Amino acid sequence: MRRFSKSRGRRYYRRKARWPGVIAVCVLVCFLLVLAGPVFHVWDRLFPQSSIQANALAVEMEVHSEGQPLMRRSFQQDLGLEEITDRLLNILEEQYEPTVSAQGVIILDDDGQVLYEKDADTQRAPASMTKLMTAIVMLESGCLEDTVVVGDLYSCYVDGSVLLYLEAGEQIAMRDLLAALIIMSSNDAAAAIAIHVAGSIENFAQMMNDKAEEMGLTNTHFVNPHGLTAEGHYTTPRDMAKILQEASQYEILQELSTMTEYSFSSIRANGEAYTYTMESTNGFALGTSQAEHFTYICGKTGYTSAAGMCLAAAFESDTGKMYYCVVMQSESHFEDVSRTMNYLEQKLEVLE
Repeated sequence: MRRFSKSRGRRYYRRKARWPGVIAVCVLVCFLLVLAGPVFHVWDRLFPQSSIQANALAVEMEVHSEGQPLMRRSFQQDLGLEEITDRLLNILEEQYEPTVSAQGVIILDDDGQVLYEKDADTQRAPASMTKLMTAIVMLESGCLEDTVVVGDLYSCYVDGSVLLYLEAGEQIAMRDLLAALIIMSSNDAAAAIAIHVAGSIENFAQMMNDKAEEMGLTNTHFVNPHGLTAEGHYTTPRDMAKILQEASQYEILQELSTMTEYSFSSIRANGEAYTYTMESTNGFALGTSQAEHFTYICGKTGYTSAAGMCLAAAFESDTGKMYYCVVMQSESHFEDVSRTMNYLEQKLEVLE
């Protein structure tokens, strides 16, 4: 019993004797931790390239992390902000560039800066996106409050043409023709507008070309006001984005672009009233297509067999900044615009 007690006592005193050594080790570790900051600072000064490589690796690892948002962080001064941004944008373009069917794509902001483009200067048939320029020229002519007497519109009565089937001698308000132009994409409404404003389709097309020249659009030429396929009738995504930007300045075009339906009446040549009802087929106006974090403001769809699916769409961000997206020769124009705008959202996170 006494032996057990003595042995136990010795073990106790041995354990107690170790504590000064443990305390000394802890003090040393704390001292090293205190020195770590200055040591690393000196290392960065002596070997800045290693710091740059480490930062770049950290950026790539975080950007490539599945399901993680693009990172926002401060870096050491060894790596400039401009270089950091360039690296992030390069990674973004490699990993997140939108997969779209459209042959031509562009996004401009309201300062004219190009935020994304794909073959944006190839001349293509614009189909009914043409009607944005038709609307601009008509509004600038000061004819919005006029009453139009419909003339001969049979030149636009072709297979696949979208029509109100207006009759010669019919009286209709210019505002209602403009609504039919934007909401329904009526080709005979476009022709009626053109003939009323300029006297003929040819004269109105010249007014459109004069406006294009005034705007500095060097790859655009119009032959008609509706966009039916014609030789010499073309534009590019870049030029069309500028036309969209101009059209978006008009509140009436913003209002009509976001309407889902519209009704109006005219007076036929026999004196009888006739009522038209139209429904929009624009997915962004209907809400069936969306671009996250952006509000659809203005735009125009288009389709012909030669042009494919086309769409010019203006969006406003939560900060109030405007963006103008155009896709041409697409197989799925609403989806392509949504994907392109989602890409823009990721890019803006890097640029902030």
